[in-house]
Amino acid sequence: MRKVLIVALVALFPLVTMAQENAPKNEGKIVFTTKSKVKLSGNIANMLSKEQLEKLQNRVTHKELLFNSKESVYKRYDAKKDDDTPSEQQFSSGGANVVIKFAGASNDDKLYYNVAENKVVDMRTFMGRRFLIKDEASKAAWKIKGESKKILGYECKKAVMEKEKLTIEAWFTMQIPVAAGPEGYGKLPGMILELKKIPKPSKADKEERKESENGVSISTTQRAATTTTATKINFTKLDKGAIVPPKKGKKVTRKQFRKIVKKKTEEMKEMYRNKGGGIRIERN
Repeated sequence: MRKVLIVALVALFPLVTMAQENAPKNEGKIVFTTKSKVKLSGNIANMLSKEQLEKLQNRVTHKELLFNSKESVYKRYDAKKDDDTPSEQQFSSGGANVVIKFAGASNDDKLYYNVAENKVVDMRTFMGRRFLIKDEASKAAWKIKGESKKILGYECKKAVMEKEKLTIEAWFTMQIPVAAGPEGYGKLPGMILELKKIPKPSKADKEERKESENGVSISTTQRAATTTTATKINFTKLDKGAIVPPKKGKKVTRKQFRKIVKKKTEEMKEMYRNKGGGIRIERN
């Protein structure tokens, strides 16, 4: 009887494997890990030890993309919440207190993207306040290149998009036929499994160097090189209501939100300057 049972299980195993391989690839969950290379310079960087500087300059965060063929939501990945780099860190060095705040690094941030309707609902937390931004998805002027590589076993092609402040590289796979990806990027003939943002030199960089001469070093994660890569893919039928637009927060336009960030950043610069030094790290 035991031999018959073993034979039966062996006979069924290939059928189970085939069912998994043939599962629809237009709905499920993808875990993404983002590594940011933040640039710190000036007097503040000189105040920190090698270990402190290394910890601050290399940030790691985790997010999860829930998706189907029409919409997606990019949000906190609960299983990795405790592994994320803290959004605020403090150090004491040379008699000065150094405070590093990563605005926009809140785990509660959520980005909803409706591929079919080209609509975005972006929930951001900035300096303890929650904002809700509703607008159309930005235009994506991708240029597909001839390069290819494999990510998690999927054949991916390279696409590049030039923006005013960033060069964006995306690696997408047509084996997952969904025009979505991390951070609201998409509009390619397949899922983006890796996204790299490379900053371009700007006027703000020159201003930062001037600030560092006064003992205040201001940097932004928008100008930091970041690489977001898929680390786990699970094709599964999502629960009803798993992908919904966020609703909490003060409703503002994208332009209004940027003005708020800019104003508060200037206020923080002045506060740190009066206290004799500090850093504030932003993202757009």
